[in-house]
Amino acid sequence: MRVSELYKQVSGLGFEDSLENDDRFYYAANRALLQVCSIRPAINTYIINHHPLANMIKSDTFQSIARTEDLCFEATGARAFYCEVDGNGVLYVEALKNGKWGLIGGPYTLSSHRVFTPCSDLIMKDGEFFA
Repeated sequence: MRVSELYKQVSGLGFEDSLENDDRFYYAANRALLQVCSIRPAINTYIINHHPLANMIKSDTFQSIARTEDLCFEATGARAFYCEVDGNGVLYVEALKNGKWGLIGGPYTLSSHRVFTPCSDLIMKDGEFFA
């Protein structure tokens, strides 16, 4: 039942089209809902299918890493990336094609804000997924 339907039915009890004070109706309806929920709460169960993909980078990358030299992660067949960064630097996404490394994403300039900033993107080249 919707609130508008309840309003029409309650106002119809007095054989009228509307009530004198609409605010009193809404306050009374809220109190009635709270009473019903305290006596008989609505309980439901929802099943959420969640199958996260396995991380393609085998090393333990969930630890904070403080480095001043270059940091490189490799994955075969990746179509997207996600990381959280804090600090100053540049992020490049490169691919190995015919034995030669080439830039396919970035450069993403990273700046320190003293909070971890998410950095993610699809790995594409010329509008197509890189293969």
